[in-house]
Amino acid sequence: MDGITGENFEIHDSNDDVVERYQIGEERF
Repeated sequence: MDGITGENFEIHDSNDDVVERYQIGEERF
């Protein structure tokens, strides 16, 4: 989960948590 920011829309199929954070945006960070 390194380098995942609002501009980086990297969705990893092995990490569903990343997909959720991608939808929420930078609110979680």
